[in-house]
Parts: sequence; structure tokens; C-alpha cells
Amino acid sequence: MTRRWSRRAAWGAAAVLLLGAAAGLSVTRGRRKKPSSVVVRMPGLGDFVLRDHKDPIQAYLASGVTYDPESVAVFEAVVAAGMRVADIGAYNGVHSVRLANLVGPTGKVYAFEPNPPAYDMLAENIRLNALGDRVVAYRVGVSDKASSAHARVGDDPHNLGGTHMCTDEDVRTGRLSCARTQADALELVRIDDDPRRWFPERIDFVKVDIEGYEDRFLAGSRRWLAEDRPILYVEIWDDDKRAQERLPTSAQEVISRIEALGYTLSRRGGAWDYLFVPKAKPVPRP
Repeated sequence: MTRRWSRRAAWGAAAVLLLGAAAGLSVTRGRRKKPSSVVVRMPGLGDFVLRDHKDPIQAYLASGVTYDPESVAVFEAVVAAGMRVADIGAYNGVHSVRLANLVGPTGKVYAFEPNPPAYDMLAENIRLNALGDRVVAYRVGVSDKASSAHARVGDDPHNLGGTHMCTDEDVRTGRLSCARTQADALELVRIDDDPRRWFPERIDFVKVDIEGYEDRFLAGSRRWLAEDRPILYVEIWDDDKRAQERLPTSAQEVISRIEALGYTLSRRGGAWDYLFVPKAKPVPRP
């Protein structure tokens, strides 16, 4: 979830408490086992646990400002009640919770997040919002083969959502910038090995935000995408960012690979976000 942050995202811990009254947020102290955490209530969205006030996404939630409004507008235009949705790269569930609200009690959200600190917040936010019957959370990442990887901390150590994955092969070949990787191994799965293990029912919409891993997701999901034909909403870094992280593909190459799977680029969301629609489906309007 790498984004270009506004100044609001830099607000500190004091903002969490001060803005509770100013922005109409309900703020409570976390449990004793997590003494540094707080819970904030975002009107119209839900409750979220915050554990690092310097994390950009958590700072948005603390300030009462809608995180990633461009993507929110896409979700509200495309996702409807009763849909089955996959959130691949769910981080703390900020979008999973919104998507769960949109699909309603007859829909389902399948959220994938391999990084334990992020997954723990995802699971807690599902619990806080009583969405356990609507959101299924998997502590795995997606790739082109079942394997393991290590989380790589980015330039901002507080940006947990900007953590990306490095396999042993990445480290050996230098394919990605893999400095500052964490010791714990993360599980990666290939969706095409058993799509119905992860998605018992047909998926209508997929949000993908996996920090440069899009090409590997695509390589490991071709059969599933051909069967389900979901609408895709994918974050694709621009070429400057891709060069910085030593990715071997350009943004246009990733777009072309998605189009080769029978998709049409419908429109842009945020600066790096693209909406793709299967050619047999009508283009959704905002």
C-alpha cells in the first residue's frame, strides 16, 4: 500500500486523542496486552486498532480522513451487495472492512495478508467490526509458486503497508531490492494449485496491492482468473518506483499481461491504480 501521502498523514499520537472530539471519532485505549494501541471509530466505516501513529495508513485513520479516496470511489461504483470479493494485500483491513460493508451480509470478502504484524491488525479489525461471518482472512501471500519469502522493510520503517516480499531467489539474483529483510519466513501460495481451497465460490471483484509482486500473482493465477473472470483493481508502481526497487518489468508490461488474459483497461483509480474489466462484461461507471 505505497501511496503519496498528504500532510495529514504525518500527524502524531496526540492527534489520535485530540481529533476524537474534533472529528467525531470514538477513541478508546487498547487492551493491557497491547498498551500502545488505541481503537478509533471511523464514522460510516467501522472501528480500527492503531499500533503505530507514524504508520501512514494508521495516521489517516487517526485523523478521521478517508484513506485512499480514489480507490474508495472505485469500490463504491463497482462492488455491490452479495458480491464475492478478494482483497489480496489486505494490510490492516482498511479496505477489507469497507468492501465487507459494500457486499453486505449476503456477500463475502477473502483477505490475504502474509505479514504477521499486519495480519494481527487485520484479524483484530475483523473482530472489532463483528465481520467474522463475512470476511475470511488468510495469513499467506500469493505468488507464481508455493514457497516462502521474507518481509522487506522499506525506506520508512513505520510504513508497514509498504513492506514487500523477497524470496531467497530474489536475494540471490538481485531481482528486487532486498535490503533490511526480516528473519521470519512468510508463506506464499499459488492460487492455481487449488483455487477452490481459497475461494469456495466464484469471485466477482479482486483488489490487488502487493508492492511489485503483481507479475508473480498473475503467473500463479491464470487458470483461476480464466474461470471466474472477476473485475480486477490492481496497484502497479510507475517505472521510476519499479526501477528503484529493481523490478524486471515495466508498468506497461504488467498492464499488457493483464490485457493478454482477456481484460480491458477501464480507468485509473489513484496514481498507481488500474481498473480492468473482462472483455465480456460492461464497463462500470463511476
